Amino acid sequence: PRVRLVGCCFGCQAVAVALGGEVGSNPDGSFTFGAETIDVDAAALAGLFPPQERASVEALLSPLPPAGGAGEGGPASLRLLQSHGEQVLRM
Repeated sequence: PRVRLVGCCFGCQAVAVALGGEVGSNPDGSFTFGAETIDVDAAALAGLFPPQERASVEALLSPLPPAGGAGEGGPASLRLLQSHGEQVLRM
């Protein structure tokens, strides 16, 4: 079956390894730690999916708080923590 999968930060690294890729230290030796605010436009994101799946994606994202006071239908805001010193080196 065809399965869509999204992995962020550690999840991306875990997916890469599971699919035969390689994860290792950032070549420049940097380490990232902190919080990041990500704005998500549910309609734009849903547009990446086939028509029959778009309503489900929009419904999944609709409970998110609006970004920067944007009204309903505007982008949603996620506050994500990041902590990593590795990256996907090869797929």
